[in-house]
This record gives sequence, C-alpha cells and structure tokens, in this order.
Amino acid sequence: MNLTKIDLFRYSIPFIRPLQLLGTCHTHRTGLILQIWDDANQWGWGEIAPFPGLHPETLAEAQNQLIKWMQAPDNTEDSALYPTVRFGVESARWHLNARRHGTSMARWIQPDASSRIYINGLITLSDDIEPKVSDLLSAGYRSIKMKVGQLPLQEDIARVKQVGLCLQGRATLRLDANRAWTFDQAIEFMRGIDPVPVEYIEEPLIDPTLLPKFAKKTAVPVALDESLLNITSLNDIPYLDTAAVIIIKPSVVGGIAKTLDFFRIARDRGIQVVISSAFHTSVGLAAEANLAACLQTNIPMGLDTSKWLQTDVLLARFISNQGCLDLANINCYNLLNLDVLEEISCRN
Repeated sequence: MNLTKIDLFRYSIPFIRPLQLLGTCHTHRTGLILQIWDDANQWGWGEIAPFPGLHPETLAEAQNQLIKWMQAPDNTEDSALYPTVRFGVESARWHLNARRHGTSMARWIQPDASSRIYINGLITLSDDIEPKVSDLLSAGYRSIKMKVGQLPLQEDIARVKQVGLCLQGRATLRLDANRAWTFDQAIEFMRGIDPVPVEYIEEPLIDPTLLPKFAKKTAVPVALDESLLNITSLNDIPYLDTAAVIIIKPSVVGGIAKTLDFFRIARDRGIQVVISSAFHTSVGLAAEANLAACLQTNIPMGLDTSKWLQTDVLLARFISNQGCLDLANINCYNLLNLDVLEEISCRN
C-alpha cells in the first residue's frame, strides 16, 4: 500500500456527566484520529485512544509511537505496536482497502456480513433504576448490561433485584463484576439475586482460575473479559472452556487481525462473542461495528457508548434505532468534526 499522506488529530471531548469506571472518575475522553491517503486519493481512518486503567499505555506514549510509525509506515511491524496503536493503524488500513474496493470494511472481510447489529443498553451506578430501565425498554433494547461489584454486596443485590422486577422478562440482563469478588462473595451474590434470570456474568472473581468451580456451582453462564488481556491467543487461557461468552475489545486485544483470529478460535470452541468498545468516538465504534457485523449474529454487542460523549469527532454521530445499529448509515459517515480536532504537525 503506497501511502501519500498521513494526518493525525487529537481530541478531548467531555462526557455528558462524570463517568465512574475502573476505580476512577473520568470527565473527558481523549484520543487520536489517524487518517491515511493513498495515491488514488482514497482514504481510511482509525482511532487510538488508551483508556486509563484499561490500557497499559498512556495517550502520550501512544502518540509518540504513532509519530514514529508515521515516519516509516511500511517498515514497522504492526506486532511491535501498542494494542491501541495497532488497532488504530489496522483500522485505517483496512478501512482504506475496503473503500478502494467500493465496499464496507465488514463486507470486505466477510462478503455476507450482517447489515445491522443489535446492541445492549447500559445501567450505571448513577442511574435511577426504574426510569432508566423504562427508557431502555421503550428504546427497543433486548439486552441490558449492569455494572456490579463497586458497591457493598447487599446494595448490589438489591439493585439487581430491582432491575429484574422492572424488566419483567422483556430484556435479558448482563452483569459485569470486573473481578470484584472472592469466590464466597460471588456465590453469596448469586444466591442473593435469585430468581432474577441472568444472561451471563462477566469476570466475577478476583481469582479467575476458580471460574470453573463457580460455573459448576451456580450454573450461571460466565463471560471472559479481563482474561483476554496480554494474551497471544485465546488458547492461552487455561479455563477457556468454562466461558459461554468472550468479550472482545479490539483496542485491548490488539487490532483487527487479532480480533478476527479470536473470532475463529471462539467459533471452533463453541463460544459466543460480544464486541465491546472502550468508550470510543464514532471512528473507533465504526471499526468495531463492522467487526461485529462479521459475526453474523443477533447477539447484542457492547457498542452503545457514543451517547456518553457531549459531541463527536464526526459530524454525523452514531445513532441507534430500536436497539440496533444500521451499518449502511454508519459507513456513510465521512466528515470529520474539525471543531473538536487539533491537528498534530507530524505529517508524512
């Protein structure tokens, strides 16, 4: 691929309200947008946005590495890049290649990729449960995700039971504990929320090697998320067969190619896949949505995060309809919002 131009922009966008996540209160989402051009004047873009507490690299480290890559893009092994940088670089390259072939990234990867994907709604600690659940159900969401493990155990139990009462079986409930509990605490939690039906629970245990024991004792489907950090292959996870679901954040596992490799392994092992975003803007979300479309499934994805941002790096923002994202609309978004972007002077 002969690149003739590379542009790099930085953004800092306020959240609609402070976001309590991974033990920290976040007020802004910051990151980089990479845009590459070829000799046929086709372009592609990608997003590089380390999230504090989730990605090991900082934004400054990612930016420095990306600037070095820009100086010799064809002479740098993608495998040597930080996961967020590799995700952004590969997104831009694959997006450009798809545009060169007159198609979407999803259809370039998988010719019969889905034209729309379902997404789950999200309940946070700051949400008033009854009106929030009502709003999500009215908006057509078929699955709702709820964070647990950040409050005292009995408070978590009470909140989940309240959600269960509000749902009345009209949507499935996903729980995400971020490895908050000991084995005994997790068992107490599951007993406490009974009989609320749970689609799956993500990473309930501080010690994930006990997940097989937890799954056997509770019969609740287990999803892996943090277990995918810093691994070369899904097969590196010794308790992989315990998982009913894996949560893949492409910017965490390290790019497009690696995500597709994880897809293949999960399919061969009979494990469902949910693509999730690390609170990206519409550029990163578009890449993730196109990857999700390649799964050809009706399982809701974790891609409903753009509404947390006051504005976006694209003039046309991600908008869901009845709990779905339309890929045809998403792939037509092609105008950057220069009002929120600061160009970094390091062009190729």
